[in-house]
Amino acid sequence: MNSQKNSKLISQKILVIDDDEKFTDDLQFLLKGPYRFTTVTESKRGIELLQKEKFDLVILDLAMPAFFASDDEKEGIEVLRKIKANSGIENEKKIPVVILTKMNTPENRKICLELKADGFFTKPPVIEVLNNKIDKLLSI
Repeated sequence: MNSQKNSKLISQKILVIDDDEKFTDDLQFLLKGPYRFTTVTESKRGIELLQKEKFDLVILDLAMPAFFASDDEKEGIEVLRKIKANSGIENEKKIPVVILTKMNTPENRKICLELKADGFFTKPPVIEVLNNKIDKLLSI
């Protein structure tokens, strides 16, 4: 049974969209799961990848250089909106999106929940809690 769980974990692809490369490197190391990570530092590149490849989960920062939004602080919200609207994204089901940000304001939390974010965590996260949430979302 354990090997079945491990083989399922290995097949799980996680896309991390965050402009802080050091943080994304640390996050991959700390999660220590047998997930396959792809990281991008630009929201536009993240959306492009979601249109070409199938991912099982997205970890998304809210503050990034603006491409879809009017300013950097709203970029992640626009990316979340695009992912949840499934605009051109190649997936047979909605992709779970976990927000991981330093911008933990009541307004951001409310907007993300209204847009159906599947989790909202503040940086730096409690790794065990984040890992449990990811496992649950991936039905492991």
